[in-house]
Amino acid sequence: MDKETSELIEKIEVAGEGSRELDLKIAQYVGRVPTGATYDPVESVAWHNRLPYTLPFYVRSYDGALTMVPQGWIVEIRRHFNNDGEYVADVSLTDSFTVGRGCDPEEKASVSSRIVERKQGVDPTPAAICAAALKARASL
Repeated sequence: MDKETSELIEKIEVAGEGSRELDLKIAQYVGRVPTGATYDPVESVAWHNRLPYTLPFYVRSYDGALTMVPQGWIVEIRRHFNNDGEYVADVSLTDSFTVGRGCDPEEKASVSSRIVERKQGVDPTPAAICAAALKARASL
């Protein structure tokens, strides 16, 4: 995994909640928005060379986060409260190709992310899906 990907995943896991700046960084990473684009909060779009680009809510929306999951990967979401009463989202992604081949469990390609709720009322699950999906993309 390269440094840029590691830093983006770390930012998502540390933030624990969404921001449009993180959405822009993810959109640039996956090639949906050109590098160098800037986000305009008034118009709610990213601009590059006077062209507008809409940004999905990758880190705050289940729909946006799930678009990041590589095709053919199985998503497993576990949400629970830990012993400190904090809400936790555990997300695991497994490459269904390795599962379907009847591989040894040691050979399975799987990645995971765990994010604890940082701000009351903010669901950390989409952020955990994004972080795990970026790990899965990096493993391809």
